[in-house]
Amino acid sequence: MSKRLYAANMLASASSLWKVGILVAVFAVVMVLGITTKSAVLLPTGVAYAAPSITVEEIDSYLRKKHSPLAGLGQVFIDKGREYGVDPRLVIAIAGAETNFGTELCADYNAWNWFYKDTTKCSANAFSSWDEGVESVTRGLRRSYLDKGLTTIPKIAEKYTVTEREDWIRNVTFFYQTDLHGYVNDLSYTPLPSPEEVIRRAESEAPKFRPYEYGVHDCWLYVKHMWRPWKDLSIYDGGKHNEDWTEITSPDQLIPGDVLATAQGHRWGRDWHGGIYAGKDSKGNHWQWDCTRDQHGNGAYKRPFNYGFTYYNTVVHQMLKDSTLPIPPPAPPSPSPTPIEWLREQIEKLKQQLQDEWDRLSQRIGEEIEKQIERLERELQRRIGEELEKKLSEICGGPAALLLALVIFLVRRRT
Repeated sequence: MSKRLYAANMLASASSLWKVGILVAVFAVVMVLGITTKSAVLLPTGVAYAAPSITVEEIDSYLRKKHSPLAGLGQVFIDKGREYGVDPRLVIAIAGAETNFGTELCADYNAWNWFYKDTTKCSANAFSSWDEGVESVTRGLRRSYLDKGLTTIPKIAEKYTVTEREDWIRNVTFFYQTDLHGYVNDLSYTPLPSPEEVIRRAESEAPKFRPYEYGVHDCWLYVKHMWRPWKDLSIYDGGKHNEDWTEITSPDQLIPGDVLATAQGHRWGRDWHGGIYAGKDSKGNHWQWDCTRDQHGNGAYKRPFNYGFTYYNTVVHQMLKDSTLPIPPPAPPSPSPTPIEWLREQIEKLKQQLQDEWDRLSQRIGEEIEKQIERLERELQRRIGEELEKKLSEICGGPAALLLALVIFLVRRRT
């Protein structure tokens, strides 16, 4: 093949890349005009955001609607979220973005594409069960992300993703915020009980503390058992000042679910009493749940408020107060680009990619042409030498021919 023909073929290959670029640009226009991919999910506006709490039933119902094999693991998500302080909705949302909620796996029980063994081969990162997967990812999000200051979805994406980062952020945010009503400014999980939850538990658990028995089914054990799902109550000697307790000036300052005491903490003995504030009825009467023996019953019952209670637990009171506060709306998402802006951005990207490819191709063409020129020069020298040797041999013959052959041999070696 001649140098000219070879170079022409290489340039023809390069020109085909521009044709590919034009086709890609046309495809981009079609996308803008109405065809979208699965990853191009945009956040809707005007969404109402609920408080950062979710139930087992809500998780399982949501995952069943997604036909996810993770359905039924709602309790696992809640338990591990509470254990590691990670909102379980974040773990679910990432599964949605990565594997369509576990329906498109490349490794067994790994709905998150969590590369914890081999970062180059997805199938090498299987878990032994869904439970192990939920716990490993929840623990990893806490230790490798939230504890490292990566406390928002975009910050997590910087480490979690390699490609299609913007799509990943949009999808995770959509599942977490819009579908599951998560609070994007706080991805941790510190479940706050509502007053209604506490009172429901006080009523449902009361029969277990009947009859009253000191040291077994007494007032303090009832109160501690009541709050166990949300806080491990530590009560100190009531004879000492304790900043965890605040004096009650009026029952109107209390919130249903407040822990009540006759002293600043648990004074062991019959001169201390504790209970749960149950709220005020329509007639203005205050009530409590507590465990004792009186005319209202033997054990844990709802009773009229005992004005002998003089303190409430400050920590519990703040938790209840926080749970009743409205959650501020999340920061508005960045405005989505208009179709024209998006198309311009894609065209610029394509131009840069094509320019890079052209530069690489030009370099390869130059290198190949140099190789071909060197090969042709060597071939030309060889043929000239052979022809010259042949002609001299025919003309001179004898010793002169041998001498000329030696000269030609030396010249050829030097070249």
